[in-house]
Amino acid sequence: MWKLKIAKGDDPYLYSINNFVGRQIWEFDPHAGTPDERQQVEDARQCYRNNRIKGVHPGADLLMRMQLIKENGIDVLSIPPVRLREDEEVNYEAVTTAVKKAIRLNRAIQAHDGHWPAEFSGPIFYTPPLLIVMYISGTINTHLTKEHKTEMIRYIYNHQNEDGGWGFHIEGHSTMMGSALSYVALRLLGEGVDDGNGAVERARKWILDHGGATSIPSWGKAYLSRSELLRDSIDGRGIGIEQHMRVKCSGCMNGKGAIHFHQSTFWLFPKVLPFHLAKMWCFCRTTYMPMSYLYGRKYHGPITDLITQIRQEIHTIPYDEINWNKQRHNCCKEDLYVSHSKVQDLLWDSLHYLSEPLFKYWPFTKLRERGIKRALDLLRYNSQETRYIASACVEKSLQMMCWWAENPNGDEFKHHLASVPDYLWLAEDGMKMQGCGSQVWDCTLATQAIIASNMVEEFGDSLKKAHIFIKDSQIKQNSSGDFSKMYKPFTKGSWTFSDLDQGWGVSDCTAEALKVTVY
Repeated sequence: MWKLKIAKGDDPYLYSINNFVGRQIWEFDPHAGTPDERQQVEDARQCYRNNRIKGVHPGADLLMRMQLIKENGIDVLSIPPVRLREDEEVNYEAVTTAVKKAIRLNRAIQAHDGHWPAEFSGPIFYTPPLLIVMYISGTINTHLTKEHKTEMIRYIYNHQNEDGGWGFHIEGHSTMMGSALSYVALRLLGEGVDDGNGAVERARKWILDHGGATSIPSWGKAYLSRSELLRDSIDGRGIGIEQHMRVKCSGCMNGKGAIHFHQSTFWLFPKVLPFHLAKMWCFCRTTYMPMSYLYGRKYHGPITDLITQIRQEIHTIPYDEINWNKQRHNCCKEDLYVSHSKVQDLLWDSLHYLSEPLFKYWPFTKLRERGIKRALDLLRYNSQETRYIASACVEKSLQMMCWWAENPNGDEFKHHLASVPDYLWLAEDGMKMQGCGSQVWDCTLATQAIIASNMVEEFGDSLKKAHIFIKDSQIKQNSSGDFSKMYKPFTKGSWTFSDLDQGWGVSDCTAEALKVTVY
């Protein structure tokens, strides 16, 4: 039976500046739970499947609730539910009872360190990139147990749409981004071409009927190219000689590929420029940072028998016959929210056809090497300042790819691998990769709700634990060194969205936390 562990960290490659306060991870214990509790879990899963058929897609975090209610020893049913007839007026007593019942439940699902554990997910494309990098690195079978894989497979199947595809998020219509990545994820997790009572076959049909995986949007192309399921623009630089000979023999030279230009030399531009990457939205910057490194290194995973099989399954024509240059602008209409302008396509083509060939010759090769080094320095700084948790899940998977490409035996990859459980959340719909934790954000809002109820004395113990958590989660120091040079802002005194170890100060989280502390 799965158990939620709070504020625990015993891996030698994990470290914390706050004694792991706020950390929440799921671990499987084959001996945990009574027969009745295990049946309750199965009932919750079946209830979710029944509701999913009726169009209710989100879960209710029932597994977490069952565990914490039991551990806290609070009888949430001691206050009977309030039911008013249509002819009855809303009265003070009924409202007070309903509010008290709600806060009592809130208190019952509070963790012992003061925060309220919860799922923070929804997008379908979060989990597959993690599985891709774990497959490339060979850790998918060493760091994911059979139980992990079972729950991940459950999650993917549970959110498959009736037409066989998957959406960009669990509420969305089927897209190539969700469908191709989910299909690849199932195959990497060990599902066969005919498994899932026909679900895998229906998914494959959706992909092929909508043009194949070459029409996946740009981020999807970036993910699939690293696992050799799409062809990148490759010149052989930055990879091992064995890989270089394989790439050269495959005919993918002279900048031909399906991936848009992600040049690492942009990091060398003066910061005063109005379009400098330091001025981008933080998540955009920290996403394209590892993408630019991988593009510059031209790193790709090994071509295994499974990869060869998946190639045959997700493309409409044989892999070696695909015109990869024509795929760079190819986007499935189900994924295309805003059409590319001719100016945008012209810009991308100019960068691809004019700039890319130059970087194969001196002195531009030196410039590319400097750009790659700068990107790696930024990656190292961001990894260290977040205790290798990363700012969010997209960056997490990409940074893991970078560190594996840079040095498979290096400590950086091992540190990142140790914190993968921080992102894996289990509910009745299965296991998925979260966007990140929402510990501080949820705690501040839950605390404000209790204070607003005017039941402070009755639920004072809950508020005290929450106050300690919020106080201990405040960032006490700015990022190390010349943080401005690394595009990090002043963060001393702020609060994160997640926990202190994640270390990414956020303005609205700071405002809400400060509001709580001055009450």
